[in-house]
Amino acid sequence: MTASNINSLFEKEVENLIPTLNFKEQNSIVAAISGGQDSMAMLACLYKLSNKYNFTLHGAHLNHQLRESSSVKDAQFVTSQFKNLNIPYTVESIDVSKYKAIKKLSTEEAARELRYQFLSRVAIKAKTNIIAIGHTSDDQVETILMNIIRGCGLNGLKGMNHLSTRKINSRTFSLFRPLLNIERRETLNYCKNNNIPLRIDESNTNIDLTRNKIRLKLIPYLQTFNPSIKDSLLKLSKISSTVIEDQQINVKNSFNEIVSFQNNSFAINIPKFNSQNTHIKIQILMEIIKLLCGDLRHLDHNDYYNLISLVDTAKTGTKKYLRGFHCLISYNQAFLYKKETDIQTLPIIKGSHKLIIPGDVTLGKWQIKSKLINIANNSNTDPFKHLNKSSYSETFDISLLETDLHVRTRTPGDRFVPLGMDNTKKLKDFMVDSKIPSYHRDRIPLVCSNAGIIWVVGWRISNSAKLKNPNGKAIQINFETK
Repeated sequence: MTASNINSLFEKEVENLIPTLNFKEQNSIVAAISGGQDSMAMLACLYKLSNKYNFTLHGAHLNHQLRESSSVKDAQFVTSQFKNLNIPYTVESIDVSKYKAIKKLSTEEAARELRYQFLSRVAIKAKTNIIAIGHTSDDQVETILMNIIRGCGLNGLKGMNHLSTRKINSRTFSLFRPLLNIERRETLNYCKNNNIPLRIDESNTNIDLTRNKIRLKLIPYLQTFNPSIKDSLLKLSKISSTVIEDQQINVKNSFNEIVSFQNNSFAINIPKFNSQNTHIKIQILMEIIKLLCGDLRHLDHNDYYNLISLVDTAKTGTKKYLRGFHCLISYNQAFLYKKETDIQTLPIIKGSHKLIIPGDVTLGKWQIKSKLINIANNSNTDPFKHLNKSSYSETFDISLLETDLHVRTRTPGDRFVPLGMDNTKKLKDFMVDSKIPSYHRDRIPLVCSNAGIIWVVGWRISNSAKLKNPNGKAIQINFETK
């Protein structure tokens, strides 16, 4: 096959993927370039196609400072290539070793995290959501083997996609892999045929790195059993992709039925979750964690099984940190959240504060509005309407105007007579019986009269505060958060 034919086939493979891109801002692509054969072949090919498909390129290179003078020369080389093509570029240096020590990560993990953080900053600068990466089919094979070693499910066997999303620092980017169907030897041939200069990454021979060990040791060993092991793994990837696509509809439907976003966290309905098969459970968890953390690399299959077991068996109040996120069990729900502060959504009230009726009172992020209403013209006055439903608006008997009303949070020994009951009940017992999440209990406002609690805001009024005159005036109090 002639050099011209080789070039044509190579470029056609990349060209076929360009229409799949969804440009959200400018028609621009950030090209992650190391200086090696794969990224340089990608850069040259995308540059050649840019005019035809009306997009621009923004070059990006990160010096990881892992190879002393070689890293500096790589950065200088890549910079010169960007200048030769007359494209905008961003080249930065960062201390991976320092970051590795602080975060207690492997060299590979630290470099990957910093690299994607860098690429996200460049994408924002270039006003695009698309980042092109020079992964080849050889990288796909290595990725699949790494996933198998780590203990993966079908998603791990599928490997990488030509186009996938990745959440980085709360923003979502599209990772574009135009060379994923192209072998590494083909990128080298393309560079040779087009006189594209290259840099040789000396770290590619370092077998202390997991990916290199797989490339240089494991794959050659597997080839002694099956010379076509790479093709076999790529076929496995395609089969897994087909199966996953068929299952995605079921997973999506189950996710929408089982998971909701509340209290800055993802809430899992435990009974509905437990009714699903293990595969669906894992897919739901993977989707949640991907949304929370932006990446699944830090978890293996055992982590998902442990989380499934936690959701299934843990008692209310159980809280556990699980490699990048928190899990809290509260009655029939499991809350997954990133930061410890995320789950605390109700503003704090310190001390006791008098209410103005009618009038407005602002307490931190709480805004309390009180007014007098005519019951006859208001249909929302059923005293039992909130027995099983949380609400931050209530209607009270007009007789409460005769006493001072104030707002506070719970104190030890609090009791009240819940609506529908005759005897007092410990507030603590009421909260437990009402399945009020533990993280809310110290933050729930209490409206009190001189005689005691008349409203556990959002849950139940006191029996003494219920409406006595169905045709007279009443007090309406509404709590809102800013």
